Amino acid sequence: MVKDPSTVAFVCAVVFVGAMAATAHTQHFSNATDAAGATFTHQNPPASMMMGGGMAWFDLDADGDDDLFLSSSGGKHRLLRNDGGVFTDIIATSGIETIAQHVMGVSAADYDDDGFVDLFLTCRGPNVLLRNVGDETFEDVTAAFGLADPGWGTTASWADFDADDDLDLYVGNYIEQPTFPYHTGQTNRLYINEGTSAAPVFVDRAAELGVDIASIFVHSVDGFPNPKLGEPTAGCTLSTCTLDFDDDGDPDLAVGNDFGIFVVPNKLFRNDTQPGGPLVFTDVSESTGFGHSQYNMGINPSDYDRDGDWDFYLSDLGPNLLLRNDGGVYTDVTEEAGPIDGHTPSGNLKITSWSTAWADVDNDGWEDLYVVNGYIPAATFLLNKIDATNSLWLNESDGTFSYVTASGTDNSGFGRGGGAADYDGDGLLDLFALNNGDTVAIGADQSSRLFRNEGTLAEPGAGWLQVRLRAALGHGEALGARVDAFVNGELMRRQVLGDAVYVSSKSRMLHFGLADAGSVDTLLVRWPSGTSQQLHDVDANQRLLLDEPLVTIKQVVAPVHTHAGLEWSARVTNGDPDAAHVAKVTVALMRHGRTLVSDFATIAVPAGDDAAASFVVPVPSALASKLAALTDLEVRVDVTTTGSRGLDTRVVSVDL
Repeated sequence: MVKDPSTVAFVCAVVFVGAMAATAHTQHFSNATDAAGATFTHQNPPASMMMGGGMAWFDLDADGDDDLFLSSSGGKHRLLRNDGGVFTDIIATSGIETIAQHVMGVSAADYDDDGFVDLFLTCRGPNVLLRNVGDETFEDVTAAFGLADPGWGTTASWADFDADDDLDLYVGNYIEQPTFPYHTGQTNRLYINEGTSAAPVFVDRAAELGVDIASIFVHSVDGFPNPKLGEPTAGCTLSTCTLDFDDDGDPDLAVGNDFGIFVVPNKLFRNDTQPGGPLVFTDVSESTGFGHSQYNMGINPSDYDRDGDWDFYLSDLGPNLLLRNDGGVYTDVTEEAGPIDGHTPSGNLKITSWSTAWADVDNDGWEDLYVVNGYIPAATFLLNKIDATNSLWLNESDGTFSYVTASGTDNSGFGRGGGAADYDGDGLLDLFALNNGDTVAIGADQSSRLFRNEGTLAEPGAGWLQVRLRAALGHGEALGARVDAFVNGELMRRQVLGDAVYVSSKSRMLHFGLADAGSVDTLLVRWPSGTSQQLHDVDANQRLLLDEPLVTIKQVVAPVHTHAGLEWSARVTNGDPDAAHVAKVTVALMRHGRTLVSDFATIAVPAGDDAAASFVVPVPSALASKLAALTDLEVRVDVTTTGSRGLDTRVVSVDL
């Protein structure tokens, strides 16, 4: 676990149990599907090959809570508006009830930065971009932007790869020519927005930048002669992730491929773009240990061990992988950690895992893991359990996980999509599992499930904090932002990502379990623009909407006690390169949370420049005589811009 090293307090606004001990509890999640109005049965036409359906937790109407889109490979989708923890289906009036067929999944993002989150549907056939008009309807803008790739689209990720303040789009494709097991894969697409958020111009540069996953067949697997040696192919991609894994401030690119042992293994590309330079990616799959050969279904990152770097969980047909980041090299720790979900206890059948969710379901400060499992027809050597149930693994805070028996989430449908969100606003993360709908040879109920967290896993009074970001300067939902929460000096880290984890788009609401802490000591936000925002003493048990501050604190000069009073200054910087802003700078001398003296100044800060605010604050004579003897003194400096756009704070310990 990483502890806050600074002397300055930064502040402001399927089933495999193996050797792991099972956590025996009563039912911890209830099936709230019907009561919440979230019923859905995915339709599965033959051309979809039992690979769909996806879902998106996203804020449809910009009211601060998560709504739900459920995609169908055939038939009608569902668009569920969250009305205080009960959903209202508005698909019939949305204009997208039956749009697109053979839909694999969905990736949500506000690509045009108009404040309303849009939807990109990946399909076997032309993909579809749906613009959220803002009145709970959508318009199909695919053709206008040239995004109707006729291939087999599976997954998509939104990120600002080239740091030009608009979103780009990476799309994973699957199979071009099915010839099991040496399928000819389809090349992927990287659509760089060479226009603006308001007027996008998407240009596919995947091949030019070396991230299309193009390859050739170079080997045969024992027992499987390869008739295609030397022929071109590409990765059979089912998952992508734009995590900034090296924490240098720009999105990188991880790609998960099915049939990796026969075609192309997983790939990790580091974004090596320099300021002002061209977009550059470097393949670091082998040097980092990321390039495993899997039947990969999903990639999901987390700092699950709270050591300040990013780890990965990768789902598979067979044993899943937990890759721990050890100084930039990934170590497979799945077996020792526990959450394998790969074989039945007897070992005679595989388990197929699809979407996953990192979610602190017990609010103890450690992210737990939910795995959606489900049968898929396969060759004899890949036979997988037809009634595999979903799995919930509790993070034990020591690098291991324990399987939760009788969790209430262990539905045996043919799971595909899934994700976590606090749909009812009670501070507990709930779970959704989207089942494929095909009954094959099993009569089980294949409808999807909304699982409500009943709170029985959490200790009584366990606190939480949820944070949603709203960026300035074209970054909309702040995709790529990193949020660090320090509680009692110890770190919890999250990143806002525009990825789909097996065809399912994540909620943008970041959740921090706080255990018995009543507040977050320090909340540190690194925005996509590079702006750093700090908050202090953030109360627990609230949803916090944070606006990116346009003016932030660059330096605080500790005060000096003179005959005139306290003299100090603060330097602030304007991150807006195009406009000057008026900032209110407030300073206060504090002790044990109580303000002793304070003052403020209003200053104009030029576009893209710094300005200084200087203060001489008179000190009452009764206090002046005591200052030198007082300990535990702090100076707090707050800055806001006109209209209170964002708050930035510093707290500095002083000795007078």
